[in-house]
Amino acid sequence: MVIKKDLTPVNFTTGRGGQIKALLIHSMWGTQKGSIQWFKNPQAQASSHYNISAEGEIVQTVLDKDTAWHGGVYDKGREPDWAKGVNPNSYTIGIELEDKRDRNWKYPQKQREALIWLVNKLSDKYNIKKDADHILLHRNLNPSRRSDPVGDFDISWVLDSNNMGQTPELKACHVAFEKVMGELTQVKKEFDKYKSETQATIDDLTRERNAAQTEAKEHKAAHHSLLKDLSVLLKTTQNVPQIVSEVEKLIDLEDESRGAIDSLREETLKWDHTRRDMENEIAKLKIQLDSKDFSDQDLERIVKALIKKIAKLIKEPYGL
Repeated sequence: MVIKKDLTPVNFTTGRGGQIKALLIHSMWGTQKGSIQWFKNPQAQASSHYNISAEGEIVQTVLDKDTAWHGGVYDKGREPDWAKGVNPNSYTIGIELEDKRDRNWKYPQKQREALIWLVNKLSDKYNIKKDADHILLHRNLNPSRRSDPVGDFDISWVLDSNNMGQTPELKACHVAFEKVMGELTQVKKEFDKYKSETQATIDDLTRERNAAQTEAKEHKAAHHSLLKDLSVLLKTTQNVPQIVSEVEKLIDLEDESRGAIDSLREETLKWDHTRRDMENEIAKLKIQLDSKDFSDQDLERIVKALIKKIAKLIKEPYGL
């Protein structure tokens, strides 16, 4: 919590006449803002060290080392045994609580918590005992003239700081809250276990997903390669008619070649026959030449006759 400062320039005594030994709790019979302004009025002849609003805001108006005018006198026999005959202002720190002029004022939880916090802080700082002789109420010191703090204020709020100023209803709520918090702690443990198991499952699924993605990439690459092959095949397929035409031409050419070969074979056979006839005629002529003597005219005649016969042999196979 934070303590704000709005120090009054009047209505206090600089320094102290004794050691700080107690806290004196009041209610303002008004608002925090109005009380702070009143403490700054020289006619007020009153002040306090601290002022706590209904919302729990703490404002300091007089420094601890100075004496605020808040305690005044006390009824006979009402002062602590250790402080008889001493002005309570000299050894106390005054704390005012906003009550908005409501005698049935119900001190809000935040206001009580701020008071508990401030009492604990000041008690620790000045080594003040937390008992009824050192945590004082204004109405207990001067009941003939003062009734503050008004409303349902309970001194046990500050004497037993463990209950944080709670009413019985709020104490029950606090117990129920602690029970719920215990159950929530157990739920959190179970949730953490479930979270751990779930995370393990997520990790497994992530690994499976990554493996599936890798496999999908491989399939995609294979698919892409297949598409390329199909593209090439498609282009080839588009040229099939031309290829068929060329093959048919090759088949026709082969047929023509086979025909030419057959014709050539026939021509060769004819030439073989003619060659044998020519060889026979030459053989006959050789026999004649070897057996007789011929004049040049006879030889010329025989050769011309042979040439005519050979020419005839050549022309006959072809119908010439």
